[in-house]
Amino acid sequence: KLILFFFVTVKALYSVMVLASLLVGCGGGGEGSGHAGTYAMTVKMQGEEKQFRLELKSDNTFNAVPYVNGEKMDESVSGTWKVEGYDIVSTGKDDKDGEEVGFKFNKDTLKLIAMTEDGKDRLDKFKAQFGEEALTLKKL
Repeated sequence: KLILFFFVTVKALYSVMVLASLLVGCGGGGEGSGHAGTYAMTVKMQGEEKQFRLELKSDNTFNAVPYVNGEKMDESVSGTWKVEGYDIVSTGKDDKDGEEVGFKFNKDTLKLIAMTEDGKDRLDKFKAQFGEEALTLKKL
């Protein structure tokens, strides 16, 4: 439900953050270990600041959690991430309902390239709602 957090509700922002976690590279000590860390995507929606934080761990697992006005929400997505060429790809499941989500972003520019929910790309919808600038993650 992370994608829904950004699109319509807090769950839409959460989905986007989970997708952001897909950004980070391959496993411990390998090619992607330099990409481990916390990444964030922030948007303004209905007078609130919504942020998705994606923690890419050096063992190639990730956790993604949404925040609203700086407060951590009781939702999360977890899964695995890897580096594929110039991109970080993460795939996981919503910890509450098991919905599959995925994120893909450029490992250098941190620009979001794909955001999927149950195999359907939702990036164009997200871009239309929040604009091009919302597609770039920041490493915290």
